[in-house]
Amino acid sequence: EILALHREGHAFPVEIVFSEIPVDGRRGFVGFMRDISKRKVADLKLRRSQSLFSTVFSASPIPIVFSRLTDGRYVEANEACFALFGYRREEVIGRTTVELGVWPDPAQREQLLGQLRADGRADNLEICLRRRGGENIDVLYSAQVIEFLGEPCIVATIFDVTSRKRAEQERHLSDERFAKIFHCSPDAIVISRLDNGIYVELNEAWAELSGYSRAEQIGRSSKELDIWVEPVQRDELLAQLAVSGRVRDFEFRLRRKNGDVADSLLTGEVIELHGERCLLAILVNVTERNRSTRRLRESERRFADVVDAAGEYVWETDNESRYTYVSARIERVLGYATADVIGKVAYDFMPPEEVARLRNWFDARPDPGTPIRNLEHMSVTKDGRQIWQQVSGVPIFNASGQRIGFRGTGLDITERKLAEQRIEELATRDALTQLPNRRLLTDRLSQGIMAAQRSGGLIAALFIDLDRFKTINDSLGHAAGDELLRAVADRLQQQMRKGDTLARIGGDEFVVVLEALRVPEDAGAVAQKIIAVLSEPYRIAGNTLTTSASVGISVFPGDAPDGLTLVRNADMAMYFAKEHGRRNYQFYSEEMNARAVEKLTMESTLCRALEREEFELYYHPKFNLVDGKLMGVEALVRWNHPELGVVGPARFIQILEETGLIVAVGEWVLNRACRQSRDWSEAYKRDIRMAVNLSVGQFSKGLTRTVHDALVGAELPPERLELEITESVLMKNVDENIDVLRRLSDLGVSIAIDDFGTGYSSLAYLRRFHVDTLKIDQSFVRDVDTNLDDAAIIEAIVALGHSLKLTVVAEGVETDAQRRQLLALNCDQCQGFLFGEPIPAVEFEALYLQSTIQKGTSNNPFTVRPEVSKG
Repeated sequence: EILALHREGHAFPVEIVFSEIPVDGRRGFVGFMRDISKRKVADLKLRRSQSLFSTVFSASPIPIVFSRLTDGRYVEANEACFALFGYRREEVIGRTTVELGVWPDPAQREQLLGQLRADGRADNLEICLRRRGGENIDVLYSAQVIEFLGEPCIVATIFDVTSRKRAEQERHLSDERFAKIFHCSPDAIVISRLDNGIYVELNEAWAELSGYSRAEQIGRSSKELDIWVEPVQRDELLAQLAVSGRVRDFEFRLRRKNGDVADSLLTGEVIELHGERCLLAILVNVTERNRSTRRLRESERRFADVVDAAGEYVWETDNESRYTYVSARIERVLGYATADVIGKVAYDFMPPEEVARLRNWFDARPDPGTPIRNLEHMSVTKDGRQIWQQVSGVPIFNASGQRIGFRGTGLDITERKLAEQRIEELATRDALTQLPNRRLLTDRLSQGIMAAQRSGGLIAALFIDLDRFKTINDSLGHAAGDELLRAVADRLQQQMRKGDTLARIGGDEFVVVLEALRVPEDAGAVAQKIIAVLSEPYRIAGNTLTTSASVGISVFPGDAPDGLTLVRNADMAMYFAKEHGRRNYQFYSEEMNARAVEKLTMESTLCRALEREEFELYYHPKFNLVDGKLMGVEALVRWNHPELGVVGPARFIQILEETGLIVAVGEWVLNRACRQSRDWSEAYKRDIRMAVNLSVGQFSKGLTRTVHDALVGAELPPERLELEITESVLMKNVDENIDVLRRLSDLGVSIAIDDFGTGYSSLAYLRRFHVDTLKIDQSFVRDVDTNLDDAAIIEAIVALGHSLKLTVVAEGVETDAQRRQLLALNCDQCQGFLFGEPIPAVEFEALYLQSTIQKGTSNNPFTVRPEVSKG
């Protein structure tokens, strides 16, 4: 047992041994005590030494391994060893190097073991070992034979020198490669001492460049050989080397042995060679390159001057369309510096709608690598202006033939485009209203019809004509008329939808094209809005004016197969709207077309109708409302058309006026009616007043001479001729018309105002017109027996006429009730189908003139209504 005893206040360890012995017949013990302090100190030191060894052994970064000398089995190894060879501890301890396959060369292992048995150690042997997985490593191996655990063992340290060995090999190979490159390089290479410039090594390329052989240069300096054309350049080179130890692309002029000067480019670096600081310099002869560069620069300068003189800039892009180069002129075009443009694409400088258009254009190209010729597009400048550019470009290819981008020029063509737009506007826009003209309308219609054919939709053309525009234009002047047209255009534009087209095609005629309609009736709704908005008062030239519009509508595809026909049919429908009282709209129909064809046929045959004597006069009687006495007769022209039969004036008078034939036909009617009146007077001894209608085309200052000649030619007294002029005709050019009426009145003929009540005449005008008769329009007579308003109007007209001592005649009397009511309203005379329709002269004689002579009595139509044939 080990106990701790105290001696003089200090504890010390002792070892006690007890033995049993008999003492006086009893059991007893004898003990021995020994001081073990020194042994305890030695044991402590040993344990500390073992602990320190274990710590150093385990923590050592150098692999350490213990193996038996006898059989080579591993006894111990540290973690660095396991890490180097790639094995775990349990895979190594107790196994031999042969079992693990550590030695790739077994003979080398046997040689090492023999050396250890003989010498007991081996120091810094370079050997090759194998790691787990078969990788060989180069190591520095040191070993010693020691006594370990009671038997001879080998303790070995293994230092991995694989990287160092490979670095040495690489360095050796590098030295070899450098030597080969140095001497075989096509570039001139020379090594010289930095302090005095003496050449220590050079290659053949340098000898060829300088013109000196190797023997002539080694040991001599550049200064001695006088290779520096400009010595100051050598000083500049040394200054750069002193600062950074290297120089890149230093250009200088080199004098060769034969005196020629070569432009050289030097790249050098300060190196350590054999303990001396030297300059390794690589030189390239750039004489020819500089010449080519100067020629290229001159060529580029000339090209740049030409391009700049043309107002163009040069650009280059990569395959992603990013700018890699732009010339300085782009700043004058877009306002951006070249640095702001590099790396961006042209789309970055375009408005969004232009980007979409250009992308579609490029996507549609069959080959994206083909040249671009005169491509025009819009760009946005740095200050926000929109400009037009014209771009041309060709593909760029590398040495292997691959396309790497595009190169081309750009030109600001804004001024030209503005001029073209102005020319286009002049060609396609109405100068007064800036609306599309007929040409642009035709183009828009064509596009719209093609779209409708694809979609199956409807397109409507609305032909708009202002009512009474000529009256306003003539009375207030063309300036006021132009102002009114602009105001009308503004109102119409406010009614347009997006995609609709409004055009002015001449005078007071406008056309609206409505696309994507669901049903034709939608066009009618638009026409109603247009009529309503155009009917509102205008303030023009200080005057408040009112006008209205007549609208014709034609719808594709039902009414027309193309745009031209669509507008023509809408025009035709507009004329029908005017015929139906104006201020309304009419849809085109086939009946209109039939009437138009008929009108065209009439126009082509009317010219020769007089020559062929196809015109004939029919006569319509007028009677006294009190006693039924025949008071006069109205001559009405008929046309015996060779194909259409008897045609009434309503179907051809307007054509006569439009063609100007009304003057000749009107003169024929006047002469024929005067002669007929004279013949009847002579044959039947009755003075019957003959009434002849005058159209607007006849009403001029020359009318007085025509009437005078007709009276003289027929030998007819003037009082037997009555001239009927409509109220609307009289109200045009009032002052001139008053003068014409005065002249006619001076001849002695009677003047009657026809269709009275439908115009705008006033009492003042009636007093000045020198008229004798008022003929009440049949629109008031039609309902006089049932409509109190119509009766009141007629009563007022009769009172007005009588107050001016005028005869009042009612037109369109068709019933006896109407006759009786007119009689009650004190109307003087009547005329209408109640007493018979207009009939030829022969029938008129038989019915109204011969019967009076034969019977000796008056044929009173109020008691006996004659049976007449309807001519």
